[in-house]
Amino acid sequence: MAWLLVVFAGLFEATWPPLLKLSETASRPGLMGAALGLGLCGLLLLKKATATLPIGTSYVVFTGIGAIGAVAAGILFFDESTHWSRLLFIALIVGGVIGLKVTSDV
Repeated sequence: MAWLLVVFAGLFEATWPPLLKLSETASRPGLMGAALGLGLCGLLLLKKATATLPIGTSYVVFTGIGAIGAVAAGILFFDESTHWSRLLFIALIVGGVIGLKVTSDV
């Protein structure tokens, strides 16, 4: 159950950066508020999950999901680069996150 909380926390972490970009740096306060709210939700879920999970592994999974999700949103919605080197480093993040999860005691 706690790992599911980390996954959902990571998904919240992945959603706030694109909303922040869409908010045009506070000129659209509704999107800015949504970005801040989603970021806070992610942190609260992570806090709950780390009551039973190792903090280091949980945080890496949380930020990995957030980073990969933010990059994916940039590629899909903001026409950001899909250069092979960028995709390689995203794959390395995925590999690191999976490796830490697999070797975790919990």
